[in-house]
Amino acid sequence: MAASAATLGTVPPSLETTQPPGPQGKARRPWRWAAAGVVVLLLAVGGWLGIKDPWNWLHRADDSVELDWQQAQAAIADRNFDLAEQHLRHCLEAWPFNAETNFLMARTLRREGDYEQWTKYLSRADYLGWPEEQLQLERKLKEAQRGNIWRIEAELLDLLDDPPAEEPLIYEALAQGYLANERLDGVYRLTTTWIQRYPNDWLPVLYRGRAAQLHGLGEKAIEDYQQVLSVRPDQESAHLWLGETLMADTQLQEALDQFETYIARHPNDPDVLVAAANCQFNLSRNEEARKTVEHLLAVEPNDKGGLSLKAKLDLSRGRPKEALQSLERARALGSRDMDVINNLAIAHRQLGHSKEADKYQKQFNELMKKNREWAELTKKIKQHPEDVDLRYEAGLVCLARGSDQEAAHWFQTALYIDPRHRPTQLALADYWRQHGDPQRAAYYQRRAEGKTN
Repeated sequence: MAASAATLGTVPPSLETTQPPGPQGKARRPWRWAAAGVVVLLLAVGGWLGIKDPWNWLHRADDSVELDWQQAQAAIADRNFDLAEQHLRHCLEAWPFNAETNFLMARTLRREGDYEQWTKYLSRADYLGWPEEQLQLERKLKEAQRGNIWRIEAELLDLLDDPPAEEPLIYEALAQGYLANERLDGVYRLTTTWIQRYPNDWLPVLYRGRAAQLHGLGEKAIEDYQQVLSVRPDQESAHLWLGETLMADTQLQEALDQFETYIARHPNDPDVLVAAANCQFNLSRNEEARKTVEHLLAVEPNDKGGLSLKAKLDLSRGRPKEALQSLERARALGSRDMDVINNLAIAHRQLGHSKEADKYQKQFNELMKKNREWAELTKKIKQHPEDVDLRYEAGLVCLARGSDQEAAHWFQTALYIDPRHRPTQLALADYWRQHGDPQRAAYYQRRAEGKTN
């Protein structure tokens, strides 16, 4: 049973702590060496750790940073990772050799999605002697979160048989991995247990809503997103995904309200600006749509969605020549979007270019057929999420539809399941050749030929 709005939002007990690092909650401050030789060694290692002013650090090490530590813990419990990172950086200025603080910084950065910095701080925690068991778990959580779920899923699920203190973190990483791989049934199963174990946590409700949205169950998704927003009105993903779901359900004004809330914090997000402008256009608020598109193209002049929508606005104003300019720019950028192709046919027909109009109309009809194939294929993948051949086929269909990045995603998920799937290896070799990365192309070609592990 889902948590009620009255209780949803309370932090899972296992994620709460206010004690500073160290045994029995005491801060493990750096030792006060008496020997000058040890100080020199300390300063040398400090340079490796990135301490810009080691002598100043030796002075500051005596300052109290327990408050920053407690505030970092509170921010993490609130899943405000940006704020937690700020407080942890203050802690590390005083405790740069504290393994626990470096480890917590790594974990916070991983949950925030900053994998490059995650590597840096996890390496420091390792160097400083943080327990190997904890380091290994963190590496597995990172793999799951990034979508490499097939490699470590069984190990993480086994841990949940005898739940450790990190149980909520395991649920979180697994849910993200399942979503990245379109394993929606896995999300449902996981979030059901997660909600039963932590009925006051809002995050599993958010992920359950996302799974429902991707499964085409708009009503259930809207219910979950609204439940999250009732207790976390500033939750950005809930606003964004609710907007997408409402837009798909043609509740355009309601969707626009959600997008505008998101844009208030992310004013230059191209995808959301396109979504908002499309809502405005379909609500016949063309002047508002035009201003949104102008802002988008000022931020990102080569945004294909923005160029496509600008063309639609020009066509609506009887300006096919101006529309054609935008559409040709979008095509030159590699767009095979259905809207672009359809509007190219319309613009050429309005200009009396019958031959060009017929050519693009034929392409549009072919894309419509590919879309129907895609709808059928995604149904099969949801029913058989571990079928490698279906995922490979999904990649091919995405390429035909012009969704190159999505194609690469499907090919990669196929290799997560079966690293030796030769058709996928060949497809990725061809993909990277066409995208100007001969080194990657050669790597996958060698794998397909059995010349590398």
